[in-house]
Amino acid sequence: MKYLVMLSILVLSACSLTTEITKVEEEAKPTDLNQLVEKAIIRYPASVNGTFQFPIQTAESKDGVVYLYTHSNEKDPKNITVILAQSSIDAFVDIYGSSLESYFKGKTIEVDGHVKLNKVIPLKGGKHYYKTEIKVRSTDNLKVLNQV
Repeated sequence: MKYLVMLSILVLSACSLTTEITKVEEEAKPTDLNQLVEKAIIRYPASVNGTFQFPIQTAESKDGVVYLYTHSNEKDPKNITVILAQSSIDAFVDIYGSSLESYFKGKTIEVDGHVKLNKVIPLKGGKHYYKTEIKVRSTDNLKVLNQV
């Protein structure tokens, strides 16, 4: 009986170590954008929380907000839009320079936050489409990893 208890402790200890190693390996992998969009669709209207890596292909600034896109067409259903909140733009400019759109284009970024599917209603015809977005409210939630 004593050996059975010892064996159980060893097995359970090994399992907990394996889980921690697996988590580290998963976090280091680039985010599969298609899977993330699918998760956002399934979880709608709730969000998908985590740390994600995105290659930024294009970027633009509208009304004091900077939008970073993972695809060249912002309306592409597979696109994920990273939104730098207006309240955080000054802090981002201090770190990355005045042209945030130019700086982030062609880079891979890591973002900690909530990915959510949002309904967008264009002005013409009242038709709508959905965009997958993640809002960044602080420089602490975004890290530049490398060039794409």
